[in-house]
Amino acid sequence: MNVSWAELRASSFLARAESIFSNEDNSTSELSKAQVSSRLMEFGTIIGSCFVVLGLLAVCSLYKKTGVLSLGPLSWSGAAGWMWRGEPIFGKSGQQHKKLNQELEDLDEEEILQAQANRNAEYPCQHRLRGFVLFVLFCIYVGASLGIPYLKRGTVSCSNGFFWEDHMLFGAVVFATKIVELSIFAFDPTIFAGDQGLFEFFKLFLPSMLGFVDGYTDSTAITIAASCDTPFSQNLAISMLTTYCLGVILLQWIVIGGLALFDDSHICLMKLLHMDALAGCVNIPPDQEWKWRLINYARTFGEDIPQAIQQSLFMIYVKDNSFMLLSVAVSVGCSCKALRDALTRSRIVQGAFDLLAADVPDAPYSYGDAQERAYVPGGSATLIEE
Repeated sequence: MNVSWAELRASSFLARAESIFSNEDNSTSELSKAQVSSRLMEFGTIIGSCFVVLGLLAVCSLYKKTGVLSLGPLSWSGAAGWMWRGEPIFGKSGQQHKKLNQELEDLDEEEILQAQANRNAEYPCQHRLRGFVLFVLFCIYVGASLGIPYLKRGTVSCSNGFFWEDHMLFGAVVFATKIVELSIFAFDPTIFAGDQGLFEFFKLFLPSMLGFVDGYTDSTAITIAASCDTPFSQNLAISMLTTYCLGVILLQWIVIGGLALFDDSHICLMKLLHMDALAGCVNIPPDQEWKWRLINYARTFGEDIPQAIQQSLFMIYVKDNSFMLLSVAVSVGCSCKALRDALTRSRIVQGAFDLLAADVPDAPYSYGDAQERAYVPGGSATLIEE
């Protein structure tokens, strides 16, 4: 009987995973450097494959929503084919392109918000279902961020951190949450993406995955620090746990999470779940803007900065741990992004053109079905007339 190399590797992986999950006495401290490197390669391949799958699904979702894929001045649509700056490269007879001159600042904010309310009322089941799904995902996210590090604390070592198998459990939560985000983005009739291109979409979508794991990596960092036997690391673990409880669990997940339940736009729940690409397609009601800013300020000053400082102290004075380094990098990056979002995010999104066109079909900014229009990347909408 011939057994392939892939089958041998798969059986070895399953056997090792089974022994780890069935024996709580195992610890990552027992792993050799060769084993650590080998496991990093194996699980890195799995994680990389998941990123590729999510990337492909993101492209499909963007095309499903907008009918156009654009990257810089180059774009493609099923109706017009390849275009350069909104003009067909291989010209099609009978087509003319005219540019719509409306800019977001010229639109009436009250009219947009009323159009959004009308749209939500037109699809009440989908709107309520979206809120319920987001709430369930938020509970799963909080439970996984706190539960996995706590339940797996017996296998953690100061030198090698957690087993990769433990991280895969949270990885499944990340993957499922992003699949739901893309599904809502593509199929929710109350969500409009405007002329969002590939670069603009992935600029939000990819960093949001790092933001999603930030709360989890901070939790694992506390567990790793507590596993070290030096007085400094033990005191540092207590300090990290205190700031985590105050800045993350209390301020973000309990206080702001509770406030988000009274937000009919769901944008605050989306932000707490790091669904930045989806939140970028939702207009912020004026009475919810302070919550949006509070989320970002709380994330920066209540979580990212304190945790990054304390984790840096751990690496300097206790142990140079790769998981801790990842957590510091994610914290710093998320801190910068949260501040930027708090200071620069407009209440009205580019999809307002689509929203108004759907609410008032005869309006001057109406440009028909998504599959029949093209966009000038980075500019206004372009209408294709037959």
